[in-house]
Amino acid sequence: MSAGTLLRMKPPRVLLVGLVALALVAVGCGDGSAAAATVNGVDIPRSDVEDQISAIQGDESLQALFGLSADQEESAEAQFTALWLTQLIQSEVLIQAAEDKGVEIDDSLTEVAERLAARQFSAPDPATGQANLASYDEYPEVFREATTGQITGLVALVAPESGEDLELSCGRHVLISTQPDPTTGEAPDAEAARAEAEEVQADLAGGADFATVAAEHSDDPGSAQEGGDLGCLPKGATVPEFDDVLFTLPEGEISDVVETEFGFHVMEVTSREAQPFAEYSLDERENIINAALNTLDTTEFQSMLEEAEVTVDPSYGTWVVDESGARVEPPESATPQELPADPNATQAPSDTGQVPPDSSQVPPDSGQAPQEAPTQEQPTTPPPSQ
Repeated sequence: MSAGTLLRMKPPRVLLVGLVALALVAVGCGDGSAAAATVNGVDIPRSDVEDQISAIQGDESLQALFGLSADQEESAEAQFTALWLTQLIQSEVLIQAAEDKGVEIDDSLTEVAERLAARQFSAPDPATGQANLASYDEYPEVFREATTGQITGLVALVAPESGEDLELSCGRHVLISTQPDPTTGEAPDAEAARAEAEEVQADLAGGADFATVAAEHSDDPGSAQEGGDLGCLPKGATVPEFDDVLFTLPEGEISDVVETEFGFHVMEVTSREAQPFAEYSLDERENIINAALNTLDTTEFQSMLEEAEVTVDPSYGTWVVDESGARVEPPESATPQELPADPNATQAPSDTGQVPPDSSQVPPDSGQAPQEAPTQEQPTTPPPSQ
């Protein structure tokens, strides 16, 4: 199983909701070299915005993805444009903040951003129900670059400083679940579950093969057939009780029975490693970023957004900072219209700057604490959570 299954958070959505707006916006013509907006002296070129919109308008699969129609009124188009431009401004603020704290935006970060974007927009695999990441490659390149670029700002903001060593703990576990059965709603008897976990602990402490015991007893479908393997996880990626043992248990020892909200676990730490972020695998880097996103202070981001020096081309609207947040308001001539619903969005990020939680990615029996992260192939995994 992939370590990302245990992360509490779904791939971030903070800058993605605006892509719905992007799909049908017809930005007014003008000098393609002019700036649609300027953020702390950095231009967001009008030509980039127009290219992105044109690419999506011409792609039927993206139209279907967002459930949009092509006959929007001009006023609705202005609303879409303002929302989309707000997302671009948010992204630029995030990137600048990351650079200010010493983060170098290189391939190690953009690869994670691309993976998270793919998880967000990939079609599900009919056989597994999991995201078919290959389907993301079928979208227009301009669209893929736009989504990756937006998420890169969020990834960079929570990424460790360049060159800083990060510790990951690699382990495996057997879970005896106390979660209700998803079909019947009946929960296992807690005392019986504890007794089984204690028997498992005794067997493993006595030298039984961990992979065999996991396959026979573990209720974690994501790891049971992988010998209980959880991969390598950063601190904070799992629920606190599990996390504490994962980072304190001596390597090679069998833990006592560990109780979490998901049931009873017996754990083993197989190894620990510490190295710079860029030297970890893509899966491990994704886990690190998702864990960090769980601690993101969205009020701090909102303050950064409000304090930024932003100017907007009047044809797009006006930059407004008030009690509702910081955002682009469309020109006054545009009357508010009902926007098409984003089937994936839980809230509009343009005026919150937050990463909406999405518990659908955290299996009910996983040790993950419910949460966006988002984050590898998503089988259900019971132990940790963030």
